[in-house]
Amino acid sequence: MKRLKLTGVMVLLVLAAPIASAQKMIVDDSFKDDSFMRFKLKLTEAILDRDTTKLFALVDDEVKVTAEMQTSNQGFKEVFRDELYNYDGEHDPWAELKEMTSFGFRRNVVNNSINFWNAEKGETVFQAPSYQPFIAGNQDIYLFVLTDNVNVREKPTIYSKVVGHASNERLKYTYPNKGVSAIFNDGYNWLEVTLSNGTTGYIAEKFTSVRMNKELSVKKVNGEWKIISYYTPLGC
Repeated sequence: MKRLKLTGVMVLLVLAAPIASAQKMIVDDSFKDDSFMRFKLKLTEAILDRDTTKLFALVDDEVKVTAEMQTSNQGFKEVFRDELYNYDGEHDPWAELKEMTSFGFRRNVVNNSINFWNAEKGETVFQAPSYQPFIAGNQDIYLFVLTDNVNVREKPTIYSKVVGHASNERLKYTYPNKGVSAIFNDGYNWLEVTLSNGTTGYIAEKFTSVRMNKELSVKKVNGEWKIISYYTPLGC
């Protein structure tokens, strides 16, 4: 009987290991700083109220909105308003912000190996979604699976054989053709990925970070938390 109990415990530990590893990629460090929590509440209120005035008040004068160049607070307003104006029923900037922050903020201290726009060494930067550091800035290209038990198929079609599953984990993915990041078929964009066991297959983009690859960074400017970047980083 004792041997059976021990075996049961060992099984639980084995099953828990990948879950614990996945959880480290999604965290919320907001509670580590009371002043940031107050900022986050203001940001959440702006998002829920869909209030641009409240949102723009939280943006720094120098904020990055493209990977190629820096811009101003006014530039951020123009980009965000343009996204609202061109909202086609699928890419809603308010919904995007809400989803980004729902994956938590990771607290980072800037050093030589981790860099943020307009942030100096030693400064604290909160970044959402919290899994972003695990997929951005790598030599290889990665994505993050945003939900549980997603099918990975042998070919890019819903009628293909399932060769594996992925849950809340980072996977390497490759471009199937030059200049093409996804294959459209059966109403889905499909991405070629490699599982941890080396199996290669295809996963629907809608379940991955590729469909939501912007990052939001916040740091203190003159004693107040401000949004310093809201853009798609290189490598995503």
